[in-house]
Amino acid sequence: MRKSYSSLVFLHVQTTCFAMNISTDQTCLLALKAQIISDPCHILSTNWSYSTSVCNWIGITCGSRHQRVIELNISDMGFTGTIPVEIGHLHNLKQLGIEKNELTGSIPLTIFNISSLQVLSIWDNKLEGHLPREVGNLTMVNVLDLGINNLTGVIPDEIGNLQELLKLKLDFNNFSGSIPIGVFNISTLASISLTQNYISGNLPSTIGNGSPNLERIFLDANNIDGVLPSSISNLSKLTILELSAIELTGSIPDSLGNLRLVEILSLQGNSLTSDSSMLSFVTPLANCKHLRELILSLNPLNAILPKSTGNLSSLQTFEAVGCNLKGHVPNEI
Repeated sequence: MRKSYSSLVFLHVQTTCFAMNISTDQTCLLALKAQIISDPCHILSTNWSYSTSVCNWIGITCGSRHQRVIELNISDMGFTGTIPVEIGHLHNLKQLGIEKNELTGSIPLTIFNISSLQVLSIWDNKLEGHLPREVGNLTMVNVLDLGINNLTGVIPDEIGNLQELLKLKLDFNNFSGSIPIGVFNISTLASISLTQNYISGNLPSTIGNGSPNLERIFLDANNIDGVLPSSISNLSKLTILELSAIELTGSIPDSLGNLRLVEILSLQGNSLTSDSSMLSFVTPLANCKHLRELILSLNPLNAILPKSTGNLSSLQTFEAVGCNLKGHVPNEI
């Protein structure tokens, strides 16, 4: 009897905890529902209710073992409103997708304490405020996409703590200050996009040394200045290098020819020059067998286009408007 009684107590405690956990998740999600001002498709108003199981709600995925909410995906549903702090109490959440809505206000600080989070995607809303230092707590996150919002302030150094990060997308915001050097020391990072912010400062001289898996770099339309570091040519997996409309100076390094997989190389709208009377950096680009687009317009190159330009076997688009090129277009092209 004693053994049966203890088993019964254990079952009661386990069932009670399970109920409390589900109740907690339900409360958090209903807090979100309460903050949604406009639900044009009536998704939340007709589906998210006490009468149905949380795990059957639209946009919700629960884990098979503990039946806790692990995914919240309510993207592109036309919602207006704000994100409540209670969302940060979904402690088992792995994916949070609220992109392509009309949400306003700030991102609750509590979200950055969800240690299990792997995907945080809130792009294309109207969110404001700063990105807090607590972003560094998301040590499991693979995707951090906060693009197309109205976020301001500096990008915190703690973002360099995200050593599982594959994709960093903060484009089309109002961030200022320099890029934290730790970003380029995330060895897993495959893509970074900071397009159209107010980022300033130099590109770190070691940009190509700490992120060997980088495939795509979008830093265009910022206030970045200084030279184009030659170490960028160490990024052997790079396919897209978009550095247009910033404020780079100095010569274009010949070592760009080491980017064997690069497909798009866009450097337009800078103050880049050639270190000789010939565009010497073009010749090594023949090693880039996948190069489709070479965009150099609006740089004071003041040099001759070499015959070796004709060796760029995959080139489909070449733009050099306003570069004051000399001589004639080689027949080899």
